[in-house]
Amino acid sequence: MVHPSIAAIWATPTKGMPTLMGVPLNANFFGLPIHIPQYAYSIFPIIFAAWMARPVGKWLKKHTPLALRSIFVPLFTVFIVTTTVLVVMGPAISLVSAGLAAAINWLVTLNEAVAGFIIGGFYQCLVIFGLHWMVIPIISNDIASTGHSVLNGLINFTMIAQGQVP
Repeated sequence: MVHPSIAAIWATPTKGMPTLMGVPLNANFFGLPIHIPQYAYSIFPIIFAAWMARPVGKWLKKHTPLALRSIFVPLFTVFIVTTTVLVVMGPAISLVSAGLAAAINWLVTLNEAVAGFIIGGFYQCLVIFGLHWMVIPIISNDIASTGHSVLNGLINFTMIAQGQVP
């Protein structure tokens, strides 16, 4: 998932690409436009792949002849799971991240104090699961348009409170 050829897909500029709820569709799978996200800092696709490999492997083991089992069961398990993670799980996590970013942005515009309590309480959970990367463009846009970002201050206080250096 972090192979250079996959990383090159999401490194290409997204200007002019079709989007789905603000997420650029930067690749295609047999003609179907999909989004290939950056997997370097995400954990959900890895957890999903590990969870999915067991039932797929068991099913393949049951339906594969004994003479071919040692070669083809692991091969097809990796192929099926990797394809599913790249085509289904990655885009789904990107949509969840975009939704979380929109919710956080709405919360900050609604009430900054309440947003501070809620974001401060849950931001490190977003970091653990790699869902925090969609908040960074909001901060960049705020700084570019207004010269400051309330969200950046909230996130920095969260990291300082946990002993991390921003």
